[in-house]
Amino acid sequence: MIGILVSKSDRKLKESLNKLSDIGGIYTKGQVAAFSLEGINRDNQMIKGYLYNEGMWNPSTFSMPDAIINRVSLNCKWESFFRKTVGRRMINNLHLINGKCINGCQPIQI
Repeated sequence: MIGILVSKSDRKLKESLNKLSDIGGIYTKGQVAAFSLEGINRDNQMIKGYLYNEGMWNPSTFSMPDAIINRVSLNCKWESFFRKTVGRRMINNLHLINGKCINGCQPIQI
């Protein structure tokens, strides 16, 4: 599963879901999840967010994704948490448009 850390709050996450449909459909070898910092339970590493399925974002609870695309500015506490839980499998501030990075890089094959 690939997770997209979209926002700090659940409210902003919900507002952003329509803009994420292109990203949700890119990864066909597994699931794509979208979530906020507010939806993360650090004690049990479970997340309340959304899973992309058949063109729709559906509310769901899931474990920590295998890799995370981070679109949020993190404080030291959150940086430390993600360093311990996902390590190098976190890509920071990656913005995709039509499946391509806006800075011209190639999307990562996972």
